[in-house]
Amino acid sequence: MNTIENLTLELKQVNANQILALAHLVKRIGYADLQALAADDKEAFDMQSAVIALHYALAKRGYDPQ
Repeated sequence: MNTIENLTLELKQVNANQILALAHLVKRIGYADLQALAADDKEAFDMQSAVIALHYALAKRGYDPQ
């Protein structure tokens, strides 16, 4: 699979509370949760990497729940 270095997402019809809730989700979701949803360990690891990237992107925009 090719690596995507930059991906821009536009969230329409999503308010600040919903974005903050998403930030809480990506902060709280763990490898065991992802492993239960994934087809195999590699997919779970890839999911975790993407969730971490999303967490950092949200935090950079000011959505970093404590």
